[in-house]
Amino acid sequence: AVGQLLRYMTHILQIQQRDKVYGFITNINSIRFYCAKSDNDKSIVYYQSQYFQMFDGLPKRSSSSSFFNQINTSAPTRYFNETALKMFIRFLTMDTNFYGYTTLNINIDDYLYDDIFHIKMVLGNGATSFVYLLANNNKLINKPICSIIKISKHDKYSKYFINEVKILEKLKTSNNSNKFDLFFENIFSYSPTGKFIFFEKRLIKLESLTLIQSKQLINGIEYLYDCHIIHRDIRPTNIMCDFDNKQIKLVDFGFATIFDNNEKTKKLPIEGAISFGNLKLLKFCSELPLDSSIDIHYEYERTFDLYCALNVIIIMSDKYIYDQFYAIKQKQLPTYQNGMLNIYNFWLNLKEKNNVYSKLLESMDNFKESSYFNRIMNDLEKLPIFNN
Repeated sequence: AVGQLLRYMTHILQIQQRDKVYGFITNINSIRFYCAKSDNDKSIVYYQSQYFQMFDGLPKRSSSSSFFNQINTSAPTRYFNETALKMFIRFLTMDTNFYGYTTLNINIDDYLYDDIFHIKMVLGNGATSFVYLLANNNKLINKPICSIIKISKHDKYSKYFINEVKILEKLKTSNNSNKFDLFFENIFSYSPTGKFIFFEKRLIKLESLTLIQSKQLINGIEYLYDCHIIHRDIRPTNIMCDFDNKQIKLVDFGFATIFDNNEKTKKLPIEGAISFGNLKLLKFCSELPLDSSIDIHYEYERTFDLYCALNVIIIMSDKYIYDQFYAIKQKQLPTYQNGMLNIYNFWLNLKEKNNVYSKLLESMDNFKESSYFNRIMNDLEKLPIFNN
């Protein structure tokens, strides 16, 4: 029984990505508690408590069957053992600090398709959401065999979930809606209050980008541009790939916004991908006053996603540049402005040293119409990393 319990606890640690898991074994007479904890070196350490008697005044019998036989005759007066009872109640109260897990921001009345799906594993733990892979309980049911649920961590993030649904619905009903399934993931259900979103298919996390995938990314940005939408959060974790045809997919539209037909810029709070943004945004952030409010606005350009996409392509296709970039991002600096200045200088230096990157930025700076997307995709082929 102990071995089976520990195997189950280990499985929970690995699947749910928890720091620790508790369990217990009891034969009614006594109870023993167990703990499995993830160590820093990714090994698992197991702990067990002493045995606690559940009752005072029990006859000295070891098996539960003999205990019940004794009850059926003239059993002595029995009392709950106060220490054991308190520990057991504490175990059952689901105190989050004791268990080491985070409760989900859902309501008891929310329909989460639990009659169709079960959670198979954790896929992501981001700033605003948890993401889980769902597996079908019955493969004969006419629903996707595997789906994804993204759950908001807090009600303050609900506006981003509501916005994501709004943006994807607009993209799906656009003039180029036949391309929707190429670049984006379809929603099949969502919470109207912004607590969760169900997506139809599981996507693959990408560790790098090929030239073909990089061109697909630019095509996806062109689709957004034609729909007068900017994503504002183009970063490596938001660029994924489907299982079927290895097509690039853009995810996480919480910060996206819609431009009016005649708008070239839009003043918005600074959110989403900043480190991958253009030099103009990074310079702006590096020059913010130290005592400035956190709600700072910036004039986002309709071509903003293009700059982010190019910088992500550079990072994800060149290991050397990738290591340099994240070494700078991880530096502990006294102020936010110092960090932004370091990242600004990183991209500025790359522009000065890499002629192809510099020419790509120049094309974006002089961007006038959709035909420029083809020019940018052709110029991507000249990047040194794609010619090795």
